[in-house]
Amino acid sequence: MKHFFLILTFFISFSNYSQENETIDLKSAIEFGLENHLNIKKTILELDKVKEQKKETQGIGLPQINAEGSFNHFLNLPVQVLSASFFNPFAPEDEIIAFRAGTKFNTNAALQINQLLFNGSYIVGLDFSKFLIEMQQDFIEQSKEEVVYQIKLAYQSSAIIKENLVFLDSISKMTKKTFEQQKELLELGLITQEELDQLEFLFINAEKNHKSSIIQYKNSILALKIAMQYPLEKSIEISENINSLIKKNALPKGSLEDNLNLRLLKNQETLTSYDIKNNQASKLPSFSASFQHAYNAYRNDFDFFADKPWYPQTIWSVKMGIPIYSGGQKNAKIQQAKIKLLKNKNETEMLEYNLKAQEILLKRDYQNSLLQLELQSKNISLAEKIYKNAIIKKEIGKENSITITQLYNQLIGAKAAHNIAYMDVLKTKLNIEKLYNQLYNPSK
Repeated sequence: MKHFFLILTFFISFSNYSQENETIDLKSAIEFGLENHLNIKKTILELDKVKEQKKETQGIGLPQINAEGSFNHFLNLPVQVLSASFFNPFAPEDEIIAFRAGTKFNTNAALQINQLLFNGSYIVGLDFSKFLIEMQQDFIEQSKEEVVYQIKLAYQSSAIIKENLVFLDSISKMTKKTFEQQKELLELGLITQEELDQLEFLFINAEKNHKSSIIQYKNSILALKIAMQYPLEKSIEISENINSLIKKNALPKGSLEDNLNLRLLKNQETLTSYDIKNNQASKLPSFSASFQHAYNAYRNDFDFFADKPWYPQTIWSVKMGIPIYSGGQKNAKIQQAKIKLLKNKNETEMLEYNLKAQEILLKRDYQNSLLQLELQSKNISLAEKIYKNAIIKKEIGKENSITITQLYNQLIGAKAAHNIAYMDVLKTKLNIEKLYNQLYNPSK
C-alpha cells in the first residue's frame, strides 16, 4: 500500500502520454536491437565477405581454363639475313642475303588448362579460410553482446529514472498542497510571511526537480532508442518497472572459458599458428600441370574463313618447384612467428588471471550492492514517512517550515542514494553476464 499513492499519481500524470507511445519490454527491445543495429549488420556483411574469400581460395586449387586468340597483320614483314655461302659455297665470306620471311597475316586460337597439383601454402590457406569464418562469427557475437549490454543498461536506467519521476511528482504535489493550505493560514494570521516564503521556496525546488526529472526520463528514452537503433521520430515507452527488473537479477553462474575477450585472444594465437604453418609450407616443393591445344593459320591474303589449313599444336607439361635456399629469410620468419605465438600465449594467460580477479571482485560487489539496496530501501521508506508526517504536522501547525525543508533535502538525498543502489545492482549483474558471455543467448 505504501507505493499505491506513487503509482496512482504516475498513472494520472502519464495516462495521455502513454497512450501515444508504443510500449516495449526488455526482451522485445533486445530483439529489435539485434535485428536492426547497424554494427551487427556490418559484421554479418563482413562474414559474407569472408565466405566469398573462402570460395576464392578454393578456386585456386580448381582447374584454371582459359581460351585466347590473337591476330597479327604485318605491315612490314620481318627481314631475315643469311650468309650467301648458305646457298652458294663459292660466295664471298662477307656477302649476305636478305629476304622477308613469313606471311602478311597470321592468327592463333588456343585453349589452355592449368591445374595445381600440390602446394603447401594452398593447403594451409584453405584451412585458414575456414578458421576466418569461425573467427568472424565470434566478432558477430561480440557485436551482439555489446548491443545487448547497451540496451539493457539504457532500459534499466530508464526504469530507475521513471520510478524517480513518479516519486518526485508525488512529492511536488504534496508540497504544493501544503503550500496552498498555508497561504490560507497566512490570511488568517496563524503563520508568518517568512514561514510561507520558506514553503514556497521548498515548493519551487520540488517543481524544479520534477521538471528536471521529466527531461532526464526523455533523455534516457532517447539513449534507449540509440542503443536499439530505433527510429528517433517514433515514440516509445518502457513497460517494465525497476522492481520487476530487480527480481530477475539472480547471481549469474558461468565459466570464464566462455568469455568472448578470452576467446578472441585465443583466436590471435591460432592466427599466429597459421602464420608459422604457412612459412613452413613454403619450404615444401610445389607441383602443377598444364595442357594447351592451339590452332595457327598463316595467310598472305585475309582469307581465314577459306578452306585452307589451320595447323594444330598440342602441349602438356608438369612443373615442379623446389625451394633450395632463400638466404635464411624463411627460417627467420618462422622464428619471428614462434616468438609472436609465445607473446600471444603470455597475453592469454594474463587475461585469464585478470578475468579470475574480476570475477571475484564482481561477485563481491554484487553481494555488497544487494546489501546497499536493502539498506537504502529502508532509508527511503523511513525518510518518506518522516517527511509525510512533518507535512501533516505542518498542516495542523505543529511543525515549522525550516524543519520541513531539512526533511525534504534528507528525503531527496535518500532517494538519490536509493537510485544509485538500484543501478549498482543492475550494472554489476550486467558485468557478470558479460564476463560469462551470457548477455546474448539465442537458445533462451
